[in-house]
Amino acid sequence: QKWRWSNNAETPQADLSTTPIPKVEDEVHLVYVGRNLPHKKVDRLIDLAASNPAVHVRLIGPMMEDLLPLATSSNARDRIKIMPPLTGKDLAPHMAWAHTVVAPGHVGLLISTAAQYGRPIVIDSSSVHAPEECIALEAEQIFVDFSNRSETEALVASILSGATPLQPLADRLASLVYDHYTVETTAQRFVEI
Repeated sequence: QKWRWSNNAETPQADLSTTPIPKVEDEVHLVYVGRNLPHKKVDRLIDLAASNPAVHVRLIGPMMEDLLPLATSSNARDRIKIMPPLTGKDLAPHMAWAHTVVAPGHVGLLISTAAQYGRPIVIDSSSVHAPEECIALEAEQIFVDFSNRSETEALVASILSGATPLQPLADRLASLVYDHYTVETTAQRFVEI
């Protein structure tokens, strides 16, 4: 494919990690990193954790404190962690904990974060997406309708059973981003133009 999306490629190749995904046992660890805005639909992750005791969620970013009332009133309050914005070394332990990154609404730059830390991404299939969706499609990431409870429950069951192998998904995304969507590759394309 000759055309490649090149906006927002801000991750240097040296910052990409290949930390192995922890073994899935009786819990599924989901992480969202980004702003809490209406089109991001972050509250869907609290609902998912409330409906399934195997789901543990970390919500990291600006304005996440607005979700505290919903999270603390949920029966999943002990499985939901809400944190301020984190990057680099501060974000790394949370990404190492995660089995997958999730985008329950608009995806944006979260796909770069997933690739940077060697995690696959699950993206909402019913939301309007940014150009980053092209990367997820090319890397054959998971798309699920987060507004459909049976689809999200089936995804969790598939991850728990091992039917959805996460490491190959993460490796494919990280490799694609490393080869085509980093600062270096964007600069090279600019020079070639």
